Amino acid sequence: PADIVETGWSGFYMRVLEEGFVRKNDSFILLEKGEKQLSILHINNIRYHDRTNFDAIEEILSVKVLASDWQKPFRKLWLKKGNG
Repeated sequence: PADIVETGWSGFYMRVLEEGFVRKNDSFILLEKGEKQLSILHINNIRYHDRTNFDAIEEILSVKVLASDWQKPFRKLWLKKGNG
């Protein structure tokens, strides 16, 4: 976790929408990209280093498919600003 905070690099993330099994030689195919293509690097930078960039926080929170565990820290920052 300290390396993620320092560098912003956290690896590749995928969200599981349907349970199933993945075998060693299975492949992944990107079916679609979201309307906003925010990188994990950008999101980590805002979360750990640029916590008063409320324009970026608002943009991150507008991504409705972002997992709720990822939304929580940004909602807290948003509320600290006095937004409801």
